Amino acid sequence: MASPLLAPARANLLERAASCYEQAGLPAEAARCYADAGAHLRAATLYDRLDMAAEAAAAYRDGGLLEQAAWTLVDRLGDTTGARAVLPHVTTARTEAQRLSIELVLARCHLAEDGGGRLVPATLRRAADLLANRSVRVELRLEEWAVAVAIAAHRFDQVALIFAAAIRGRRPRARERWQAWSERQFGAPVPLAWLEER
Repeated sequence: MASPLLAPARANLLERAASCYEQAGLPAEAARCYADAGAHLRAATLYDRLDMAAEAAAAYRDGGLLEQAAWTLVDRLGDTTGARAVLPHVTTARTEAQRLSIELVLARCHLAEDGGGRLVPATLRRAADLLANRSVRVELRLEEWAVAVAIAAHRFDQVALIFAAAIRGRRPRARERWQAWSERQFGAPVPLAWLEER
């Protein structure tokens, strides 16, 4: 067994190796080295870019981003059991945004399991309220997850409401994200002015 005094030196060497692998165009090897070095979030980012969802979820979990790990498991892998297993380890939801992220993960689980999504309408309403509130700091992932839940529920009206709320809340580039999404979905950007003022 290696001495605990050598652990920081080993981690440093692994991170340097990861950097070399990145420069050499070998991101999967870089991600593995970052994970072995304990730089789990850097590993997760690379695994995400490589569409290695199982590895990304494990790295998010190991890095302490439990909601992100659960979301990756259910949304990208359809693993509702794994997602639900991660959530109890979120001991306290400290903020309204964190509570909502957990609700969005659970709503996504319900949709993946039975398609009924009984949590979806109330959860999306809370997401829209939070996104519209300019005094609350909200990460982009909350908007992305709310949109993904609405899409999984085949509720494009709710997608529009989520984006409109984000625009009202002055979330950076929300209007551009809506226009890009509506253009992909409908073949042309759809104006939201009538919803933005609600």
